[in-house]
Amino acid sequence: MSERLLWVFWIRNTVVGVQLLVWFVAHQFLQVVVPWGALLWVVACQLLLNAVLWVANRQVRAGRRPQPSANELFMHIAGDVTAFSLCLYFTGGATNPFVALYLPLLAVAATLLPLGHVLALGLLNVLAYSLLMQNYIPLILGNPADGVMFHLFGMWMNHILVVSLLIGFVWRLSHALQNRESALIAAQGSLSQAQRLSALGGQAASIAHRLGTPTGTLTLLLDELQSDPALAAHRPQLEVMGAQLEAIQRTLNTLRTQVDQAASRPPEPADLSLKHWLDLQLDEWRTLHPGQEVLAQTPPEAEGALVPVDHATLAVALATVLDNAAQAHQRAGAQASIRLVLGLRQGRWVIEVLDQGGGFPEALLPTLGHKPVPIEQFQVHGQGLGLYLMGQVLRARQVELELGNHNGGARVALHWPQGARA
Repeated sequence: MSERLLWVFWIRNTVVGVQLLVWFVAHQFLQVVVPWGALLWVVACQLLLNAVLWVANRQVRAGRRPQPSANELFMHIAGDVTAFSLCLYFTGGATNPFVALYLPLLAVAATLLPLGHVLALGLLNVLAYSLLMQNYIPLILGNPADGVMFHLFGMWMNHILVVSLLIGFVWRLSHALQNRESALIAAQGSLSQAQRLSALGGQAASIAHRLGTPTGTLTLLLDELQSDPALAAHRPQLEVMGAQLEAIQRTLNTLRTQVDQAASRPPEPADLSLKHWLDLQLDEWRTLHPGQEVLAQTPPEAEGALVPVDHATLAVALATVLDNAAQAHQRAGAQASIRLVLGLRQGRWVIEVLDQGGGFPEALLPTLGHKPVPIEQFQVHGQGLGLYLMGQVLRARQVELELGNHNGGARVALHWPQGARA
């Protein structure tokens, strides 16, 4: 049910309950002659209006009708004003102390309806009050001498009701405004983060493009130096330099490939199972890395699970993690296979990638993935900019990046809530 109609539904139920309670107290303890027949007919009409509202809500939830308009909401509140006026007509009209309850009805309308509808309801309230000053059925008291006491008691109860309604309504309105403000702040934070990531991505692409030319030039110069017989004594150093240039070229090529894949990757079917999706990613990665084996373990639950959140972004992240593991194996000369473990733990899907490449420096683990590595450690461990960008992008999509060490190698885990979708 829409938020506005939900308010009307519960306020109407509350008003009906309070009316019945007040009439019962007045009849049972104050010896007031209550016209039950007429009043119960009015209550039946109010409950019928709520039944219509409930049916409309079910149709909206089933998609068989659009959300209720301001005109429909106006008709419901106008019906409540009319029902309340009829109750006052049978119970003393403007002399009834509960006549002040017109104001909370108008306050509710002022927060739910446009100005034109509120003005129309205000005119309806004034017209009804004016008519009830001259047209009403007087209440019959058991003891006419108790009229003043009855009126004062009614004013006291009316004050309690008005205070309760206003406190509840104002608190609920304030709570809704706070929730909306929190959602707005969160949306602004996400937008700001997306803008920063976009700027960083643009800078990374520009730097990769600019590095391509000098790297190619250095490769050509290195080839000439290696072919010079006069530098034969320096061949080991030149081979180290060549290996470093090849690593730079591979990194730039990987960056270009991932950017192209992220831009051109076709949308995957929404009904693709998690296991099938993971098999597709591993097949694609093995095609690009024929010399490196990945041993994957998947639980039976993955057969029926849906494709994970933002699968395109997660696929790029998984490929990056596997690339890093393969490079770590190459640097360490490890012959073992990379292990990939998919599991469901405490309501979250987890993809773990385990390598034997020596692992992360322990001193950097608290900051890796959250910010780039300090500048004094660039030459030894690299900037960690890729992990930082990947962590920021994944967190914006409900995926957590977890880094650690395990049995002489690195452990990189990607986990997200079970059932979360893109």
